[in-house]
Amino acid sequence: MTSPRRSLREFRGTDLLVALGVAVLYVAAAKLGLTLAFQAAQVSAVWPPTGLALAALLRLGPRAAPGVLLGAFVANATAGEPLWVAAGIAVGNTFEAVVGATLLSHLGFDGRLARLRDALALIAAAVVSPAVAATIGVTCLGAGGVQPASSLQGLWRVWWLGDALGDLIVAPFLLVWTARQSWPRRRGAVIEAFALLAGLFAASAIAFGRVPPSPALEYVTFPVAIWAALRLGPPATATVTAGTYAFAVWATHRGLGPFAGAGPEGGLVPLQVFMAVFAMTALFLGAIASQHRQAEEELRRHAEQLSEVDRRKDEFLAMLSHELRNPLAPILHAVELLGHDDPRLASKAREIIGRQSEHLTRLVDDLLDVSRITRGTVRLSRRRVALKDVVDAAVDTWRHLIAQRRQELSVEIPEVQLFVEADPTRLAQVIANLLHNAAKFTPEGGRIAITAAREEGGIALAVRDEGSGIAPEHLDRVFELFVQGPPSLDRPQGGLGLGLTLARRLAELHGGTLEAASEGAGRGSEFVVRIPEAPAAEPAAPKDATVPASRAPVGTGRGRRVLVVDDNADARDAMQFLLEDDGHEVRSAGDGPGALEEARSFQPQVVLLDIGLPGMDGYEVSRALRAVAGCERALIVAVSGYGQAEDRARSRVAGFDEHLLKPVAPDRLLEIVRRPVGAPS
Repeated sequence: MTSPRRSLREFRGTDLLVALGVAVLYVAAAKLGLTLAFQAAQVSAVWPPTGLALAALLRLGPRAAPGVLLGAFVANATAGEPLWVAAGIAVGNTFEAVVGATLLSHLGFDGRLARLRDALALIAAAVVSPAVAATIGVTCLGAGGVQPASSLQGLWRVWWLGDALGDLIVAPFLLVWTARQSWPRRRGAVIEAFALLAGLFAASAIAFGRVPPSPALEYVTFPVAIWAALRLGPPATATVTAGTYAFAVWATHRGLGPFAGAGPEGGLVPLQVFMAVFAMTALFLGAIASQHRQAEEELRRHAEQLSEVDRRKDEFLAMLSHELRNPLAPILHAVELLGHDDPRLASKAREIIGRQSEHLTRLVDDLLDVSRITRGTVRLSRRRVALKDVVDAAVDTWRHLIAQRRQELSVEIPEVQLFVEADPTRLAQVIANLLHNAAKFTPEGGRIAITAAREEGGIALAVRDEGSGIAPEHLDRVFELFVQGPPSLDRPQGGLGLGLTLARRLAELHGGTLEAASEGAGRGSEFVVRIPEAPAAEPAAPKDATVPASRAPVGTGRGRRVLVVDDNADARDAMQFLLEDDGHEVRSAGDGPGALEEARSFQPQVVLLDIGLPGMDGYEVSRALRAVAGCERALIVAVSGYGQAEDRARSRVAGFDEHLLKPVAPDRLLEIVRRPVGAPS
């Protein structure tokens, strides 16, 4: 809806044509209404120009107001009134339309009348704004001596009623037929619309076309209005209301129908009251039915979405099963080879297990990262970091894959250092995911390029490849969850389709963007990360030479007394064997009470403690260990599959010194156990 409050200085040449058109229509509608004025030549119980003026201001904005003013003046000036009286009435008619349009604008009115609130708003405007024109109009008629003072009160009621019916009947008809509507798409809707028009004519003829009239027969028109509302919506409802009104006015004026007994004009007043009830009922029913249909449609775009989500979930679970089985199969076969007499085969088996375990870990990490980002629990540890260092870390992650596929990688970073304010680990993950994507889809021997340059307001880093490219229809979807181009049974590239999603979300968390471009299938692709550049570095503060105090294992020897607590026997045994092979004295327990019993006799220097223990969980065990004699200064390390931010926060509160996420790389685990006294964590 166009706001009626636009400055006069904004009027253009076309606005003059609009104003003239509105004026011509207003005069024509006014003359039609004045032909039905009998009590006073200037006041009619039927006044369609009011609805025309209101609809014009709502649809065309303030440029329609001069047309209303001009049309009202001409219509009244040619009705035997003094010019100043005609001018006063014209001002009242214009002000009436402006008040109604402004009120509806403030109420958030939608001219499609498809909501109950819109029907109520229009009724409110039809009650309030006609009082403005009626008051100004009868005042001008009385002051100009056109009508005696004794008749002004009765004229005010007729004036108000005629204008109100114009707002309730003519305005809705014009508004709904000039609005963008969603029409019923069911089969036979057009045939039903013609049947409705036939029913309208038949009901109107029965109700208003009989001589002598039958009492209460006018109510046979209500079923037609209900039919229009429930089946075809506000446009049909407004049409039925306007058609019924036109037929009833014509019949009453000709002395036909139930309202003609009180005389030509006397019958129009009770007819107006009847039509007011009819129009309000139709408005309410049309709006309620439209809202109901809209709710049904929304439940149906929603049901389809749920169906699509369910389909994608099933596809993802099938894909996840496929991706998990791929590394599990070689691990299972490699385990059989570990006991082979040929040391070469055993070495190959260990390599396979290590490589496929890393792949499994990467799949799980991606799933966890998606969960964290979706729930908004990812927290960045930002600091000023050189972009080259981040790129080097990302390249190191996939250097072996690039070498294995004999691909050529070029990295072009400006000699002048580029600095960003970023979490180096997470930003390296963004670049590593893009690099991994490029390596997967680029054929063996192909080229991959990483370039970076300073742009206005930030830094742009691009990863280009000579891979399979992206078809135009898939370009907008590559960042959606679980999307990896057209599906195929062999899934030669593998993966869960999470890498690009994670990369974009992490880039956005850094205040940046990630965009994809491709010239089409088979022509390679380019992904560009844009992130803000870090501000200039501040002078470095002098370093504190003191070493912060921390809990650490007692003793200075290489071997440690280590207590392993895990309810999974295989995980517990594997960790024990690894630690014993490294020269540590190890004991183990499968639950909390067993851990506390071992701790009292063993007094471990390091405790590797699972959180998800049966009964007494790891948090409780950690707090209890701090009260065991000899364990006050032990290094307690959480080794758990629970790695969310809240899990880490709880572990700190419970007294853990470290929180490691399963599976822990052996080198990392041994490095923590070997940590000397006083070493910072």
